[in-house]
Amino acid sequence: MSGKHPEGKNEDSIEFTRLNERIDKLAEELRSMRDTNSRHDKVQRADDLLLFTTAFFGILFSLFQSFIGGSESVLYFLPVLLMCVLMPTWVGYWRGAMILNSNLERVRGWKYLFSGLLACVAYEVGIMLVMQCSLWGLGLWVTLPVLLVWMVICALVQWRFANILFYLASVLDVELTRPTLFLLVKTSDSALDIAAGAVSLALLLKFMMPAILPSISQGTIPWDLVLMLVILLPFILYFLVHGIKSELAIQREQTQPRP
Repeated sequence: MSGKHPEGKNEDSIEFTRLNERIDKLAEELRSMRDTNSRHDKVQRADDLLLFTTAFFGILFSLFQSFIGGSESVLYFLPVLLMCVLMPTWVGYWRGAMILNSNLERVRGWKYLFSGLLACVAYEVGIMLVMQCSLWGLGLWVTLPVLLVWMVICALVQWRFANILFYLASVLDVELTRPTLFLLVKTSDSALDIAAGAVSLALLLKFMMPAILPSISQGTIPWDLVLMLVILLPFILYFLVHGIKSELAIQREQTQPRP
């Protein structure tokens, strides 16, 4: 009897060890499930916040334009509105949440949203600058350099706060590898180009088309304004086309298989 007793103890010890291992494994699985659910909830909240913020500011700025300038002003504001609403929804929600389920695309969508909001502010301040120059009796050839300086300031502000991309990437658990950083930098450049083109086009429509179209309808052509339009429009379209082409190139690069 005394010879079997140590064997029984060993068997109990083995069973106890196995039980502990099962408990540890189960606890690890529960922690993993909890972490996965936590990440999923965080991503879901980010998607909802992106949609809400995009819709809220799009409606807010549209109502503001309609209130201060009538429905016609909303048409002039359309390029900036598309920058503020279309790009974040397309890149961040449609591609990031619906098509690819990619946190990197979600981060890029947020970048376009911030650029769009800055574009809206730049547009509103640009209108005030033009109106103030008009009150002071300054001509269009003086107003344009003032607007150009303001646009440069906005570009510098956006460039200065480009680091917000990396903060968002850390929040959404995006690994900042070299290819990822390259895509984020290209996204920042693309957003800057599209925002600059959208604001410039909106301001051009706002202040030049109402001056040109009535003169043409009366049989006269304001050649100075037409000349300015011919000079400025190619540059504006260049920024818009270059920014959109850069965005499409980024999307193509993401669909290509990596070696």
